[in-house]
Amino acid sequence: MGAHVTNSHIINHTRTEAQELEIKRNDAALIDYFYDKEHLVILEALKSDLSLIKDFVDIKKMKFITFDEFLPAFMRSLMHVYDSAPVLKWTGADDEEDGDEVKEPVYMTKLRKLLKEVDFAQAMRDNLIQCRLHNTVFAEAKYNKDLDKMFIETGYNVGNSFVVEFESFFREWEIFAYEAWRVGDESVWIVWDRKTKEHYKFKTDRALPKFDCEKRLFDGDREPVGDNEDFAAPDYGGSQHPPYVLYRYERQNSFWGNGMIAIVDLIRVIHVLCTITMDDTLLQTMRLLILNFEPKGTEGDYGQLKTGMSHPVTSGNATPGNQVEPQADIVSADLYTEDVLKFIESLFDITANVFEADNPMRSKIETDLSGIALRLRAEPLLRNWSEDIQRVAKPDMETIKALVFVHNLNRPKDQQIDVKVLDEIAMDYQPPSVVKDEIGEYELERKKWTDGISNPVLWVMRLNPEMTQKQATEYIQNNKKITRELRGTTINLQRDADA
Repeated sequence: MGAHVTNSHIINHTRTEAQELEIKRNDAALIDYFYDKEHLVILEALKSDLSLIKDFVDIKKMKFITFDEFLPAFMRSLMHVYDSAPVLKWTGADDEEDGDEVKEPVYMTKLRKLLKEVDFAQAMRDNLIQCRLHNTVFAEAKYNKDLDKMFIETGYNVGNSFVVEFESFFREWEIFAYEAWRVGDESVWIVWDRKTKEHYKFKTDRALPKFDCEKRLFDGDREPVGDNEDFAAPDYGGSQHPPYVLYRYERQNSFWGNGMIAIVDLIRVIHVLCTITMDDTLLQTMRLLILNFEPKGTEGDYGQLKTGMSHPVTSGNATPGNQVEPQADIVSADLYTEDVLKFIESLFDITANVFEADNPMRSKIETDLSGIALRLRAEPLLRNWSEDIQRVAKPDMETIKALVFVHNLNRPKDQQIDVKVLDEIAMDYQPPSVVKDEIGEYELERKKWTDGISNPVLWVMRLNPEMTQKQATEYIQNNKKITRELRGTTINLQRDADA
């Protein structure tokens, strides 16, 4: 691979040691398998780990225990930005005349329809989880011609894509390629060159393409993608804006950064502990405990003494024709299954505490907490929620921009969205639902009304972010009207009952 280095950084795939790159790719693939709950792959990983300490024959007899749901459950406990769908607001609604609200333009209605088509909130949640798992991922705005459907492809990471970075700035990509499909030993890669505005595909006979750092070209014959006979990128109204959006969780001294492979490693350790603890062979070994004779039996692949019903243990002091009864003193008959399970639970707790989240295997429910205690309990969640918003706010808006461009490129003129909408929208992320001291918070809010630093309309708008000031006012007035009517009905009913 190339040895060209810029700014003392060992950057992009072509400048990374092959062994390091292979490790990163394997780790990324394993993370995806565990997150997607691919049971057969998880099972093979467990068998591989067991092979380091157990014989193959014994492994075949074992009952395997895996927590396939752990990683997705753990990630759900961390990511709360999209628990409630963000509210897309049209900033033009602030231009009010004589108290009358400006009606949203048609292109805003079309944009809302487009975001509903791609299930925007769910797709963005997937992006956030993926960039937390892998640190750096790409999302792509796509159009399916057969179904006439727009969608968002998530999850391009170091394990399934290839990036050439800008020589002058290693955190930005100059060329992005991903393996679209593989037939036999032949792989087809889709490439987007951000600098030359070229969009093409090429084939390789290996997992990764070869890139010439000096020529800034891939080895291999390039072919057109769709109707792009000259390899030019699709023209998005003259902008040629790429449909790929980069999400990065932490800035590190490399383009991709480090993923959460440590969580996968922890899960694998727990799988081994649970499987061995519950295995009959181990239980029989624990029943033997400490014997005051020299045991003799079948040795395993690693020199260990094999035990269990199928591997009897005898006294090494016995002589042919004169068997000596072993003087066995069983010091204890306790089994340590419960201790091992407590240890596993503590590992789960330690991991959850590092990320300031609840243990997904066991949720603690505390009652009779004061308002202050409730706020302290929710504080880490709200802080992480706020920090995650800072990470996704910009790429989320870029994803909307890419969606509009791809939509306009593939849809009839009467369905297209005026691109000026991109300068007139804002995303309002909703706070996660946490247990609150509603009475205490409401009393505090009423004091603010008295001091003139808030009012009931602002309070309702905070609870219902999709409402405008006019809608919130009408909401309060309508509730008061209904309450008066119901109160009168209640009085009349009571009078009828007395009569």
